Amino acid sequence: MPFPKTVSVVLFWIVYVAIHILSLWHFVAYPVYALLFDALSTAFFLTLSYFAVKSLVVYGNYALIAFSQQLVNNIALLLLLLFVSGGFNVLFDYLIFGEEFVIVLLPLLPIKTTINLLLFIILLLIFYLKALTKEALNQPEELPVISQQTEQEVADMIERISVKAKQQLIVIQLDDILCIKAYGDYVKIGTMKGEYLKEQTMKYYEQGLPHHQFIRIHRSYIVNIQAITRIEQYNKQSNMIILKNGEKLKISLSGYKVLKGALNL
Repeated sequence: MPFPKTVSVVLFWIVYVAIHILSLWHFVAYPVYALLFDALSTAFFLTLSYFAVKSLVVYGNYALIAFSQQLVNNIALLLLLLFVSGGFNVLFDYLIFGEEFVIVLLPLLPIKTTINLLLFIILLLIFYLKALTKEALNQPEELPVISQQTEQEVADMIERISVKAKQQLIVIQLDDILCIKAYGDYVKIGTMKGEYLKEQTMKYYEQGLPHHQFIRIHRSYIVNIQAITRIEQYNKQSNMIILKNGEKLKISLSGYKVLKGALNL
């Protein structure tokens, strides 16, 4: 039986702190509590950096970039954040233990940096492997193939969407919607006039919009098939759609099957 996610995260950081302390204890004669504090402060700033990078990946529309390019971009960003977090760690140690503590640890920065870099790369690879595995599995609960709708489902269909923008209430007709994109706890509703934020879930629109017109092509995208101008292949096994406004959206493997069915391809 797999460990709960929280337990796995706690165990991961316990192992990291232990490795951090043991690697420094061999070179300096400071008390364990001082090295423990240094390890915990390092872990804290690394965690902040990791979530900063993860947010950029999730909300930066990286799905359109080839995996190899994503990896290069994010490793470069991680290196930058690694040095920034290391600087804050040194400052924190200086404020707590003073200059003598920092002077002794400064020659050990290459060791700490190597450990932290390996940690970052492991976290990044885990994140991408999970994303690739999730994509490869083509989970049916995310992109269900819906062949028909009951009379009750048709009666419950969304007919229009209202959003607030600049102290105005804007009513968006379904035919004006190009796509709907996941955006954290919100969605972005794309139209020819721009994008609008709405506090709703992708599942709500996936179930509520007319299935003959709106298709979920990716875990992050629902598109109006009437807004699609063409479909392009951008690498060996991946495709993207081009919308009327020129925007490009990646199609998952399962989403492509649903789209082909909707377009009778």
